[in-house]
Amino acid sequence: MSGGDFQLTGGFWFETTSGDCNAIGVAGLFDMADFVTCMSDPHEAIAPSCVCFDVNNTSAIDRADFAEMQTSFLGE
Repeated sequence: MSGGDFQLTGGFWFETTSGDCNAIGVAGLFDMADFVTCMSDPHEAIAPSCVCFDVNNTSAIDRADFAEMQTSFLGE
C-alpha cells in the first residue's frame, strides 16, 4: 500500500530452527529421517540437499550436528 509520502509493505517472518531442512518452522520426524541419510564422511563433500543439516558449519554432517539438531527437535 502506498499513499502520499509513505509506503507500507507486509509479510511474515519466522525463526529458523537448526535442522529444519523442510522449512516448516520446527525440526521434526521428517527432518530427523532425512538427517540420517545425510550423515557424511568428513572427507566427502556434502550433497546440496543436505547442507542445511551441517548446523555447526564444519563441512561434515556428524554427531555434533545431531546433538544440536536433537536440542531443536526437543524444543529446548
